[in-house]
Amino acid sequence: MNSKTTMPITEGRARLYEIAESISKSGKKYVLTERGRPTLVIMSLAEYEGWQETQDLMRNFPRLAQELYERSKDYEKVDFVPLASALRQKGLNKIAQRYEKRLSNRNTPKRK
Repeated sequence: MNSKTTMPITEGRARLYEIAESISKSGKKYVLTERGRPTLVIMSLAEYEGWQETQDLMRNFPRLAQELYERSKDYEKVDFVPLASALRQKGLNKIAQRYEKRLSNRNTPKRK
């Protein structure tokens, strides 16, 4: 969900256990303010560790974001063909039929 809730630091202190429970169940982040200005964030440990890992990656590979952006532009230029169509173009009609059957079975909800 990752929604954000903002409150004064005094309210956060009074509701600390409630906030901790909310974070562990819903993934919310809490921004605590002092005199109306944001001063700290409370988030789950998993969220913090993910954020920290991202920061480490960006520090160790400073061009990573730019390279990912450039690669995504290359990806948009490619004209993709569905696998079943590619198989048919190569004369592999039976394999294409089996693939489509498996795919349709996977997308069909199972009955109880």
